[in-house]
Amino acid sequence: MIRFRRAVITTVASAGALAAAAAIAQSVPPAPSAPGAATPGAMAPAGAREAAPAGQRTLPRPQTNWTPAAENGLPGVKEVNGIRYVTGGFGQTESNALRDAIPQYRLSMVFSQASGAYVANIPVRIRGNGNAPSLEVTAEGPYLLIDLPAGRYRIQATHDGRELTRDVTVSSGRGQRVGFAW
Repeated sequence: MIRFRRAVITTVASAGALAAAAAIAQSVPPAPSAPGAATPGAMAPAGAREAAPAGQRTLPRPQTNWTPAAENGLPGVKEVNGIRYVTGGFGQTESNALRDAIPQYRLSMVFSQASGAYVANIPVRIRGNGNAPSLEVTAEGPYLLIDLPAGRYRIQATHDGRELTRDVTVSSGRGQRVGFAW
């Protein structure tokens, strides 16, 4: 049986329609629980169908690419030359998620104007000394977290035609934090 109880209540806009939806939701009996049955709200495999009462159609469940990281607002992790990184920071949820993720990365960068306003779409070149890797990425938001191997690096970031350079040493322990303000 397909349950619409939650969907109807959360998508109704007017108070009168909300009251009507609540009355409908209360009139729908809960599905009987069979041994081994899924708990309410549990996700079935993509494309799975629930059994429908006689004479009713079933609809496939929507396919999702849900990950625990998406639930907490963290943007997707990317990889270049075998180096993991994540960038973003728009909105309070995403910004908080990135700040919470800083300890998981060896290098974190924040990009802003001298006034303190955050900036985005910053081309970043990271050049490693010796055997340390080099890469180029774009900081899509004010935060860029990178899991670089230990080593010495020169970081160049450009905003509005002005390039700033920072030299950093990344260790295998505690993460390094670097700020760029134009």
